[in-house]
Amino acid sequence: LRVTVYVLKAVSRFKGEIPTALTPLDIASAEQLWITQAQQELVQQKDYKALKNQLNLFLDDRGLLRCGGRLQNAEIPYATKYPIILPRSYPFTALIVQDSHLRVCHNGVKETLTELRSQFWVVRGRSLTRAIVHKCTVCRRFEGDPFKGPPQPPLPDFRIKEDPAFSYTGLDFAGPLFVRTAYPAASSKVWICVFTCLVTRAVHLDVVCDQSTNTFILCLKRFAARRGLPRKFLSDNGKSFKATANYIHNIFKDETVQTHLSTRRSKWIFNVERAPWWGGVFERMVRSTKRCLRKTVGRANLTRDELLTAVVEIEAVINSRPLSYVTSELRL
Repeated sequence: LRVTVYVLKAVSRFKGEIPTALTPLDIASAEQLWITQAQQELVQQKDYKALKNQLNLFLDDRGLLRCGGRLQNAEIPYATKYPIILPRSYPFTALIVQDSHLRVCHNGVKETLTELRSQFWVVRGRSLTRAIVHKCTVCRRFEGDPFKGPPQPPLPDFRIKEDPAFSYTGLDFAGPLFVRTAYPAASSKVWICVFTCLVTRAVHLDVVCDQSTNTFILCLKRFAARRGLPRKFLSDNGKSFKATANYIHNIFKDETVQTHLSTRRSKWIFNVERAPWWGGVFERMVRSTKRCLRKTVGRANLTRDELLTAVVEIEAVINSRPLSYVTSELRL
């Protein structure tokens, strides 16, 4: 509108007139000029007669088309009672919608449309407002969806092989948790080591007093004694995991161990750093363990033996869960 005012003042200067400073009256005149041009295009459309009867259009004292209605007795401004009609396809209408969107501080379609209809009525205005708000760079920056990720690759072979349980195992820690010690009003930290079978999704839970390499090696020995030594481990990039993997790798270099474990040589695979979603297969079981522990133990101050008992019971519950949808139909 300001550009239009400057153009009109330049034309008046070419005619020999002395233009005055920019005033609100000049902005209103420029706006009326654009509205008149837009409504001329609306009158030339094929559905103008039906639109005129439907919206009860009439000309005001300035020669602008306004929508009639039943709000004559409402205590609201005249422009709100009888909004100015604008065509949807005219470029000036899009600028009006953008200005309304800015005045409501980049709010949504509903707020923008409410601000727009306080003065104007746009034919099929909701769809136009939705399209303009969707193209707003500020709104897309703060509220836009993230970039779509690439298609997921096929599952690796160790996720779908028919092998004994825990032949391929994922590792992660849950915690820390606090347990009561022998000293009064004292507690110590413990962690839950979660071993997840990558094929059957069974879990093996154990409680460790810290995350050091030596403690984890002892935990791993207990696991191997009960479940067998896995062929492949999968874990994140924890320091204790890396140190244990190097320790096991050095053990496997021994000739006696290589002869004894030639067919059961374990391999350790680490996920990409700073990519926790790579371990979703065992991170989900960590969540299931935490959920059961939170709902059963709560804020109770348990001893280490009591916590170990609760963890083993949770392991039994998780391993007995149904693997598919349980139907209500009885089959004989």
